[in-house]
Amino acid sequence: MGYLAGFVDAEGSFSVSVKYQPDLRYKIRVDPVFSITQKERKVLETIQRILGCGRIMPKQGQKKLWVLIVDGLDELYSN
Repeated sequence: MGYLAGFVDAEGSFSVSVKYQPDLRYKIRVDPVFSITQKERKVLETIQRILGCGRIMPKQGQKKLWVLIVDGLDELYSN
């Protein structure tokens, strides 16, 4: 797990967007996202297997890069 923590520290990204949504009780939706971008898909597959969540897809606008994305409160809380 130390390797994974170091890898995430160097290569990972955490972000949160806050959006107004009038149909919700508090009128605000919070969308957290964790992502890691890499050239080698195999690295991301290993991390995905360790975390037990997320999806891997080509990075938009970057033909040679892959991104592992874990988003949504349910997916982040499940692990």
